[in-house]
Amino acid sequence: MRIVQMVIGAGLVVALYGITPVRAELPGCGPEAVAAALTWSGISIDAQELEGSPHREVPRRLLLDAAHSQARIAYPITKGAAVAEEVKAGYPVILLRSIQVENDEVTEKPSLNGPAWSCNVATDYSQEEDTLVLHTDAGEDTSLPLGELTEEWENVGGLGFVILLPGELPTTVSKREYLRAVHDLDNAGHHWEAVTAYDTALAEWPDDPEALIGLGLSLFALRDTVGATAAFQSAQRLNAVQGIKAATAVNVTP
Repeated sequence: MRIVQMVIGAGLVVALYGITPVRAELPGCGPEAVAAALTWSGISIDAQELEGSPHREVPRRLLLDAAHSQARIAYPITKGAAVAEEVKAGYPVILLRSIQVENDEVTEKPSLNGPAWSCNVATDYSQEEDTLVLHTDAGEDTSLPLGELTEEWENVGGLGFVILLPGELPTTVSKREYLRAVHDLDNAGHHWEAVTAYDTALAEWPDDPEALIGLGLSLFALRDTVGATAAFQSAQRLNAVQGIKAATAVNVTP
């Protein structure tokens, strides 16, 4: 169950309960953090079940594979302020943090497809102190000022994920990133769930051609040719209308 505690005083304090502790027995990055976030989204899963991933030493791929294996959307987060907003809204955020930066090593920006990352789960936020509480893969809780996270994490190209049910939208949603995340879910074979997510996107951004095309592809994969054709035709009409509007705007003389 998701429980969000809000204490109104000098500032807002948000604490998310029900997060599985992130233990340190497993080397590398990922399984414990992914299991914690998936458990929060309603799936009880043990980190040991994620150990068989072919991308065990590639944290970004491991996170995506684990979320997709459970028909969940992995929505990317790249800004410290967005981490705070998602936690305030009741979503834990998995963060990939550079091991080199944590150890004060000066290096080139590490590749997100490499092993040089640790996984934390942001679960608590204090508005008064402007700090986040992170469950780390060393089995500890760490309080980190939001400004420090922004400087440390954003500057090395860090990445975070919110694990969503199909039909949910993150608080800091970007249409482009959301549709890309849904496309990845569809590519993982979860076509019904992708249809639900595309329907959610179209409720948020009515008549969006990209969402309609994605919906059509998911329906086609489900052998719903009638629904797929309708979605493609709608996208085609919208593209034509938008093309006419764009051409008209270019040719209008002030």
